[in-house]
Amino acid sequence: MVAKPQIKSFPFLPLLLLILVGTLVLSQPPTPEAAPPYTTAPMPMLDDPEAETSEWEEFVNAMSDAVARQKCRSLADYYSQTGGTRVIVTSVTPLKNGLYRCKFLGEVQGYDDDP
Repeated sequence: MVAKPQIKSFPFLPLLLLILVGTLVLSQPPTPEAAPPYTTAPMPMLDDPEAETSEWEEFVNAMSDAVARQKCRSLADYYSQTGGTRVIVTSVTPLKNGLYRCKFLGEVQGYDDDP
């Protein structure tokens, strides 16, 4: 008499497969077409509504949109502290391969000629 091989059952196998597939899907970075750019108000007012403003952009490398937004905000905070006027992030746009464009808006600091 030949013994039949016993097949062991793994009741948690479907759950493990679901977790694995979910992790792989969520770990994929969004494509630029699928990720809309992060924007704030179109032209937000800074401290002085009559002050001349300046817009510029810089590029940052990041693993996700959230990290890119945080890096852009950190740059804006740095520029606000070192420049003496408030600087805000107006948009964060994904480009490719983890590269993001940060657009900033800040007041131009005017200097009086009189001492």
